[in-house]
Amino acid sequence: MSFHSTEFLLAILSIVLPLAVIFLIVYFAVHAALRRKALSVDAASQTLDDQSPRAMTGAVAGRAGPSAEASSIKHAFDFDEDRISMVLEMPVSFLEDDDALSEGWVDVVSWARMAYSDMLRKQLTTMAEEVDEAAPDVDAQQVTREKLEESLKRLHDSAERRRELRMKLAEQRQ
Repeated sequence: MSFHSTEFLLAILSIVLPLAVIFLIVYFAVHAALRRKALSVDAASQTLDDQSPRAMTGAVAGRAGPSAEASSIKHAFDFDEDRISMVLEMPVSFLEDDDALSEGWVDVVSWARMAYSDMLRKQLTTMAEEVDEAAPDVDAQQVTREKLEESLKRLHDSAERRRELRMKLAEQRQ
């Protein structure tokens, strides 16, 4: 059974063409998913960037309320290992209005959550950078150790060959 060049070309095309089509479909699907993810991450980080400075400095967090006095709560957060301390400054009228008090509390806790997640993200990035900086040192030590072991093995092998040559030379002299 012999193949002509056209039969061979058709056989290759029938194998390569479906693979190329599948590759292109997967490539564009992954590309589109990454683009959607990047857009959502950009939007989320933009809203976090807009809001987190206010939460960390304890600036005014506005909310729509019936009175001008009820439209602001000042807050500050202090995070320990497993505890949070909050300082709130709000109008006394909040104590009389349950809806305003609950909405204000939800806003403040939301700011605390965002500040905490921002703090954790910064800690994770610094830890990742420290790990990245430490990794090349470990690799360099590993490479140096491997080179040292190779050198020692070569020295051992050459010493063994010299010993064998001396033994052969001593046998020839006898």
